[in-house]
Amino acid sequence: MEKMGIGDFLNFGFENAKKHFAKFFGAILLCIVGLGIISMIGFGISSFIGTIFLLVGSVAASMGFMQNIIILAKGDSFSFKAFIPQPMVFLNFLLASIIVMIIVGIGLVLFIIPGLILSVMFSLVPYLILDEKMGALEAVKASMQRTKGHKGDIFWGLIISSFLGELLSVFIITLFFTIPMLTFVSAYPYLRLTNKLDPEPPKQVTE
Repeated sequence: MEKMGIGDFLNFGFENAKKHFAKFFGAILLCIVGLGIISMIGFGISSFIGTIFLLVGSVAASMGFMQNIIILAKGDSFSFKAFIPQPMVFLNFLLASIIVMIIVGIGLVLFIIPGLILSVMFSLVPYLILDEKMGALEAVKASMQRTKGHKGDIFWGLIISSFLGELLSVFIITLFFTIPMLTFVSAYPYLRLTNKLDPEPPKQVTE
């Protein structure tokens, strides 16, 4: 597989942000409204129930949002069902998030560089669980395998894209574009390494 250049990250993020701008912010609005409703219901019962509803809803919203980023980038239609995750997918996502957070956290506390390497190594985990329905440990192992030989490309692609995004975010107008752009950039390594990018339409041959 060819190396992933920084231009590939930026072009992917830019094109998808431009193409799916309205759907992106529509998904954010959907998440906010949904969390607001379940929070009102939960806190109407008790503060404990409300907190549980809010935590579970936040994870479910995050999962649905990430899955739709993958769906849109692959050229498929927006899915409302993605915001209602299957119980096992939800548990695997939650468990994997805790495992990765602990491992990366230890790496960052002991030595910063190993922590950064570990964060890149496990960067595909949530997408593998959401898109391929892998178990938590299976996704952790698969992410380690699939990022092998590509950690440098992923690290510099995400870092430089984020840096450029921060520069553009100085202006309010560009801020609203850099948010979806960087979100799509984050999903690029997974889609590229699993060959799931939205194929380009065939070029017409002119005689």
